[in-house]
Amino acid sequence: MAIIMHGSWTLRVGAHDSKLTQRFVVSGADTGNGSHEAAAGTAVFVSGRQWSLRLQHRPEGQAWQDSPARIGFPWLEAGLLRMEVRTDTPAADALVLGCSLPASSEDTLIYGTARGYAGANLFNPARDDLIVIDPPVAVHELCRRFPALYPVIEKLHPERLRRFPQPAADAELTPLVLPTGLPAQAQGLLLHSQPAPAALAALARADDLDRAQAQAVAALGTTVQRCTEAGTLSAGLGRLRRAELDALAELRDAGLRPGCEARPAAGLLLRVQRYERSAVENLGGPYGGTGRRETLGFAITDEQGHYLFRLSREHGAGAGRPDLIVQSLCNGLTPTWESAPYSQVANVQRLDLCIPNAGLQARRTRSGRRAVQHGGELVAFDTAAHDARAPANDPGGRVCHHPTRVWPRLESGPWGGGRRQSV
Repeated sequence: MAIIMHGSWTLRVGAHDSKLTQRFVVSGADTGNGSHEAAAGTAVFVSGRQWSLRLQHRPEGQAWQDSPARIGFPWLEAGLLRMEVRTDTPAADALVLGCSLPASSEDTLIYGTARGYAGANLFNPARDDLIVIDPPVAVHELCRRFPALYPVIEKLHPERLRRFPQPAADAELTPLVLPTGLPAQAQGLLLHSQPAPAALAALARADDLDRAQAQAVAALGTTVQRCTEAGTLSAGLGRLRRAELDALAELRDAGLRPGCEARPAAGLLLRVQRYERSAVENLGGPYGGTGRRETLGFAITDEQGHYLFRLSREHGAGAGRPDLIVQSLCNGLTPTWESAPYSQVANVQRLDLCIPNAGLQARRTRSGRRAVQHGGELVAFDTAAHDARAPANDPGGRVCHHPTRVWPRLESGPWGGGRRQSV
């Protein structure tokens, strides 16, 4: 699996005693592209807006193969932001690639774990700054269960009550966002540094990367501070009366009771967007998702659901403390879920994602809007074949078929027509 990286990093192979033949491959970067031997101490400086990193091994007598990779969470040490990418192999054979960069106030680094959850929860379990109800939102059913909530939605989101049964495609992604009425908690770390473009540029042509990094750290003089002020959307809070805030508290209490079984979302493609609030949202009005957006790049989750995204100087000046939206993508960059905005994100901040299970699957396009309406059926099982294997459910309940010869390999598919079963 390829790990998506952003900006400039120094990659260094850690000490290991592996007997496997291993390497790491960089592609799509401005500098540092190519395959690099995984000898202990090997260091490569890589730069570019967005590039990919693969860890590979070569079994004896075979071609190079991608190794399962795990993304580690970042930490700050001696003026450097550090993280590790390692192979998911026994410790003796593990290839650990240390990634580091001089910590700077011009960078924003978000990371976390993406998980899928069952839609039985009233609201998204990963958000405690806002009440976020992921689509599809059954507003009338919600108001039937919590009658005191009706005037809140009527005041903040009247269009949700009048919406036709078939909303616009874009509206299907926008979550229903309500304020909690509770004080927001500050999260993340703020970095304060001096401008040092010359020292950072010197890394690209340095023969001694350790020395160049030390000089960049000294020139930046970065200090670290925990966030003390929380930034969050007002989401229409100022428009509500005390009784309406009590209704939101009732909804929140009810939503906290059922347990949520969330599982890591592995191999999930994420898109990160900078969100510019609409005039109504800037004035404290409800969130409608109609503000301007700028796509910053993509990230991918490992088998643990871990992801990391860096918004850096390569994305242009003025990163500041942005409002960010994260989307999950399927089928050719088609979004299947999007978060409510994370407001005024700090330089280093953890953003854990909980995505409804429906948002982890390809969204069905409505009839008449598909590029390909019908592709026919595939025969996935032939009883005459001498090595025939019948399709079966995998542990996740998907219909799969892994034949040994020429028949199509099916990872996930529906049944067509009838079904015969022998008991």
